Amino acid sequence: MDRLVLELSRQDDQLHGWARFGESSGWAHTKLPFDAEFGLPAVLKLLNREAYNADDYLDAEDAFLRQAELVIPSGDDGLVASTALRRQVGQRLMASLLPPNQQAGYVFKSAYEALNATLPVEIQFDANDGTVGALPWELLHFDEDFLFRGSRGTLSRRLNYPRHIASWQPVEVDRLRVLLIAPRPRDVSDLGEAEIQAITSINELEVDFLPRPTVDEFFNYLQTHRRARAPHVIHFDGHGVFGRRCAACRMVSPRRAPVCRNPACGRDMLEDTAQGYLAWEGPSQNVDFVSAEDFADKIGKVMGDEGCALRMVVVSACRSAQLASGGSAFSGIAQRLNKANVPAVVAMQLDILADQATTFAQALYRGLANGDSVVDALAWARTGLRQDQQWYCPVLYLRAVDDTEARFFTFRTGATRSPERAPAPAVGAPPDGSTQRSETVVVSNVLV
Repeated sequence: MDRLVLELSRQDDQLHGWARFGESSGWAHTKLPFDAEFGLPAVLKLLNREAYNADDYLDAEDAFLRQAELVIPSGDDGLVASTALRRQVGQRLMASLLPPNQQAGYVFKSAYEALNATLPVEIQFDANDGTVGALPWELLHFDEDFLFRGSRGTLSRRLNYPRHIASWQPVEVDRLRVLLIAPRPRDVSDLGEAEIQAITSINELEVDFLPRPTVDEFFNYLQTHRRARAPHVIHFDGHGVFGRRCAACRMVSPRRAPVCRNPACGRDMLEDTAQGYLAWEGPSQNVDFVSAEDFADKIGKVMGDEGCALRMVVVSACRSAQLASGGSAFSGIAQRLNKANVPAVVAMQLDILADQATTFAQALYRGLANGDSVVDALAWARTGLRQDQQWYCPVLYLRAVDDTEARFFTFRTGATRSPERAPAPAVGAPPDGSTQRSETVVVSNVLV
């Protein structure tokens, strides 16, 4: 199937794009839609929080939002987020990515007009800079609507860097084997069990459920389930944050925080580089923030085995695909997994509501169980998030040789389907019998 491929890179405040579709190709050189230092961080904050509070922004970030009219005057002499915020962001992205008066814009229009059905789009990023990948391309707005919200287009992402790309063959299955991980540290907000029950109730899935695991228990599972015994999909259901971890207390603070924001610590011992973290349980059931690098290294060890059956990792956690503008393209959890040679990674670039994460996961796995490609299953799942306007949060990173649709699973003809299964058992209370969860999240990032 033909697809529109967009190769993007940044030089200072300029975006360079190479578009190709079939035998057509062309360049575009434009200014970034948002400057990397203040504009992009401000836009991502506003998309995350919806409500505008000037105290949340640096002066330069606030000035950008006002100048771009992404915040507008309210009746009480204050400012609120524009009611057309997503559309405005999508239009700026489109104007920067595919200007109509440059060759790349003509290539896009010819691709859009040539395909009466859905237009598959693949955006490839330069791995040397995270700014381009940090932009919310899923919001692209064209011809009075969002390109990837309904049936007009699908989007996958790919990182360009000099490493061999494996040619992954589809795994032939009777049922998809899913390793479901659900850490529930007692000192962060409780996510409940809805997503767990939604996944385990799908007949075509064979679910191995690890409730309340530590990261060491997860690694032990990987060591004993290797090669053909590896899960086809690993699903993480939990909390995610992005920032710098304190070497003293191991809590995570915002990227620009000068000292640890944990009230019980406050030390100047933050790590130099910001990256994504997942909230696991430590030995005492309190939160243990595991870095994107550590998590990806463990899964990458499995991917190094010949005949490994793992094809996909789903990280259902806030900010699990976030990048630091101007920083490394591998600072995010999704991108690190991609570098570890995982063929397909689905993660969230912004915060996502717990009920929306449940809706998304159920639709995604129903699609995969029906035999849809990863790209198509994601498109169905994205459509299910329209009501609460979170459809642009999920992103897909691919790491495979020229696979347009990412069809990594095939079901055997006549495969026996299991009867309706009861949901997984409740995650339950901590071993000490306590059911009380702390109402105060000890990290400075808001965990949804």
